Order: sequence, then structure tokens, then C-alpha cells
Amino acid sequence: MKITVPTDWSDVTLRQYQALAEVPDLEFDDLDKQLRILEILTGVSDDYFLKIHLNSVKELINKVNFVNSSPSNYRKPSTIKIAGRRFEVNYIPQELISGEYIDLMELTKTQDKINEGLHKIIPIYLKPVNIFGRKKRGCYEKTQEGQWIQTAKSRKWTEERILDGLTMDKIFPMSGFFLTLWGDLIKATQDYSQKEMEKQMKKVKAIAQDLTNNGAGL
Repeated sequence: MKITVPTDWSDVTLRQYQALAEVPDLEFDDLDKQLRILEILTGVSDDYFLKIHLNSVKELINKVNFVNSSPSNYRKPSTIKIAGRRFEVNYIPQELISGEYIDLMELTKTQDKINEGLHKIIPIYLKPVNIFGRKKRGCYEKTQEGQWIQTAKSRKWTEERILDGLTMDKIFPMSGFFLTLWGDLIKATQDYSQKEMEKQMKKVKAIAQDLTNNGAGL
């Protein structure tokens, strides 16, 4: 039986990555976990690997050892294509609309939720365009304020196809950049909220002090 074994993250889809992310939490011994990884990456049942020589299994495990480290040498793409549709990648978090911001808040609560929701997180930053780089017709709608935003239907289309339509050599640099920015944005928002709260507290204390002083003079 001929088996195709990925040897690089460029051969691994997002769907496979999400399945790989679940392996460490499985209550398997080390060998069973390695067989599960092989099953995910090759599409071949682990029953097959149990029937071949151990040396052959070890050789296959060595080939997929790259999954134990995250790459750092991939460049962030500015454009990508999924199932024939072109996208510009938005790396400017300030351009997010409030609905996208709320979705990201929910999708990034924990590391587990991030891994599970990558197929929903990435499409928030992908903007469908035509061959001329302009907004793809039918993928956007105009708000009452006159702003063009991507439709929920368009984003759903991307979510459904990105799982098998995009590989991790593209997703790692994008998601790493987005999530770092997102973390910085959340921290900045929290810092702002804290400063604003302290500012309001000072106003309240000043008003209370004025009331006390005026009361004392009566």
C-alpha cells in the first residue's frame, strides 16, 4: 500500500491541524498518539500501522516529526486563494467592525477555543476581491452609514472551505500575526478602560469632596 506522508506544514490542512491539536489531550500512550498523528496526516486507519513492521512505523513517525514544532520562517501572505476565490488579507485590526470584534472576543477566550475556532477566526481577516483587487460583487453589503462590510453569508462560505482549502504554511504566519495584534488590542482596551475608570473615580471623589465641604459650611 502506497502512503503519502506530509513532510512539511505546507502539506497540512487546517482541518488536519485542528485534529492534531487534540492529540496531546487524548488518554493514549506515546505510541498510540504517534499512530493517531499518522492517521490524521495520511488518512490511513491506525489499524493499518498496527499490522506493519515496527521499523516501518518508526520511519513514518520520523517523517512527520515536524508537527512537534511550529514554523517561524513562513512569510505572511498579502493575498490568498481558497476554492478559486481570491482574498486580500487585512492586517489592520482597526478596520474590524463591531460585529467582528465581538466574534473575536468569543472565539479567543481560551487557547482551546482558538484552535477549535481558527476556521472562523481567519475568515474575519479575509476580504473577497475580484481579479482587479476590488471588492467581489455579492460578498458585501452597505450599512446605513454607507460603509461596505462583508456579508455573513460570504464569511460562512469561507469558513466552510478554509478547513481543506488552506494549508498551515499560510495559516501559521497569518494567525500568529492576528492573534498577537488581537492580544495587544485587548490589552490596550483594558488599559484604556482602567484609566477611564480611574478618571471617573477621581471625578466622583471630587464631587463627593465638594458636597462634604459645602455641607460643612452650612
